[in-house]
Amino acid sequence: MRIRGDGNKTLWASLVIGVAVWILCSIGLLILDSAGSARANPHAIAYKQAIYMVVAFIALLATMFVDLQKLRKFALPLAIISIILLVAVLFPQIGKEVNGSRRWIPIFGDTAVQASDFAKLSLILLLSSYLHDNQRKMGTFVSGLLKPVGIVAVFCALILAEPDFGTTALCGGVGMAMIYMAGCQKKIFFSLGTIAVVAVSVLLYFSPVRRARILAFMDVENTKLEGSYQLYQAILGFGVGGVDGAGIGQGRQQLSFLPEAHTDFVFAIVGEELGLIFTILVVLMFATIFFTGMWSLQKA
Repeated sequence: MRIRGDGNKTLWASLVIGVAVWILCSIGLLILDSAGSARANPHAIAYKQAIYMVVAFIALLATMFVDLQKLRKFALPLAIISIILLVAVLFPQIGKEVNGSRRWIPIFGDTAVQASDFAKLSLILLLSSYLHDNQRKMGTFVSGLLKPVGIVAVFCALILAEPDFGTTALCGGVGMAMIYMAGCQKKIFFSLGTIAVVAVSVLLYFSPVRRARILAFMDVENTKLEGSYQLYQAILGFGVGGVDGAGIGQGRQQLSFLPEAHTDFVFAIVGEELGLIFTILVVLMFATIFFTGMWSLQKA
């Protein structure tokens, strides 16, 4: 059966996103395997990631056959469960603290899950369900702005309490983008956005760790032995990689020069071992997913 019109365009958009995700996953596994080379079990990180990818792929296939109208019935229950998990993780008896943040709930052995990971999906599901049901009220202040912003605020406040500034910014940004595209009052929206930026700036200022990171970022060279050590090492990695890269497994950053190289700063390993060409490729793939996704969202 041949799909015509918008259906054909949507199919092509899905294929484009699928190829971009496949490229990113392939590069990710390759780099994670290299980043773990200095560990007792050099393939443990890549192996664990591969398992997550298989689970995610199965979830992808499952969601392809889910009726969104039926899925909306679970929006509120899933949101309530996510909020309960976000509250539970704050208790020392339940939540596992790592590097000053209590974000993880142990399942078995060394395996733990982040409550905020469930919150991301449930927030999108609940908010999209609300926006769908209140399309005709999006021009009003209470139903079109105050209530949906309140939904986002509840999730963000609980995630911020962990604390997890990155996930808070992600959920807040995605939630506000959904509200904006749903047709809220633009003037009031941008006014609230300005207030939110000021509030986040105040929170960053009164958080010693975050403030130190920002100040260190502004003066990397003179703080390379303190607050900007990881950033400085990452810059060195990009410099060593050049255009062609040092080669897979030939980088030095994963040899404890860059702490926890397989997490937040894994992009530096890409730059060092694969070079400028692949770093540009990674950025282009993320941009492809973003802009194709935005196009699909407008069509929906």
